[in-house]
Amino acid sequence: MDCPKLFTLPAPPQQAPPPQAPPQAPPPQAPPQPSPAPGVRRNTAALFTKERILRERKEAFKKTRAAAKRSTSQGGIRIRGRWVSTRELLVS
Repeated sequence: MDCPKLFTLPAPPQQAPPPQAPPQAPPPQAPPQPSPAPGVRRNTAALFTKERILRERKEAFKKTRAAAKRSTSQGGIRIRGRWVSTRELLVS
């Protein structure tokens, strides 16, 4: 089945290639660093040690407990299953 095309597509106009810019030099890079001596450890910002994690958890617990004591206006609050008395606000 041979079907002739009813319309012919015009050829796209020929464009001149854009002018070539002169090649640019690559940006300057830092000189390569020498390898560290064997057996020398890198300085890391902060190591996650068990001691540090436990200390941070303890500090966070103290902060939340102190905030809980301050947040109530009357009566006591329950911390670890025990009642802890809090300051009562004096209303004048």
